[in-house]
Amino acid sequence: MFSGPERPPGGYWSIEQLARALSVSYATIRRLVRSGHIRAIRIRRLWRIPDEEVQRLREEGTKR
Repeated sequence: MFSGPERPPGGYWSIEQLARALSVSYATIRRLVRSGHIRAIRIRRLWRIPDEEVQRLREEGTKR
């Protein structure tokens, strides 16, 4: 499922890193963040997804 890096330094993923890891588009991750389906924090103009949220996505993805 995840083809990108296992865990980025600092424990926060950028939208681009998560999109690559999930093999989906940047726009898809951004849309899910903005709609609240993926929990993220905004640091100035950048969105960051905590590693715990990525772990939740991994677990949900394997349950389907």
